[in-house]
Amino acid sequence: GIGNIITGLFGGFGGSITFSMTGLGAKNNTNRIMGMVTIVIGVLLFILNIPIIAFIPRFFFGAVLFYIGVEMTWSWLYKPFESIPLFEFSLLLATASSLLVLGNNVGLPVSLAISALFFAIQYSQIKPIRK
Repeated sequence: GIGNIITGLFGGFGGSITFSMTGLGAKNNTNRIMGMVTIVIGVLLFILNIPIIAFIPRFFFGAVLFYIGVEMTWSWLYKPFESIPLFEFSLLLATASSLLVLGNNVGLPVSLAISALFFAIQYSQIKPIRK
């Protein structure tokens, strides 16, 4: 909400760190202190004008990005396979595939169209209630 607007005004990416930090925090059973520490460190780095990015090797960012990708793929594509119907899992795969292959700008409308088609197919299979 407001944080994303403020981040956007200063040239940042709204919600980009929040999503991975939330997943990491939930996995490690942390509380709000994790967010507060992140804010304090970010403000200190901003005020002191420390170029922290210059001290971190590039492969570290690649490793973190790879880890987040594997973790999201595991929790959103592999785990649901056991708990949702095959028809819904195929919708999940179609949506993820269209976003990966076509990119966000084209993949999102295609994903919405696929979802609408899947909804129409499922809705057409419901037997009407008659009195």
